[in-house]
Amino acid sequence: MRIIGYIVAACIAVAAFKAAIVVGAIVLAIMFLFSIITRPAETFAWMLGFSLLAMMHAYPLAGLVVLALVLAVFLMEQSK
Repeated sequence: MRIIGYIVAACIAVAAFKAAIVVGAIVLAIMFLFSIITRPAETFAWMLGFSLLAMMHAYPLAGLVVLALVLAVFLMEQSK
């Protein structure tokens, strides 16, 4: 009987953890939408940065080429 209690407690803990993950994802989506509305340039810059990190992880050479191009454009804009 005690084992059944442990199993039920574990199921409740897993369900609570799942609910917390869902709530966290919803809060993250709301924060993302709020940041797109209030600061679109910074939000898209972060999205570009995360995309570059993912690209560097999946395709290192292509990621380095894109990173070099972004850096070159940034430096050309700074010199104007």
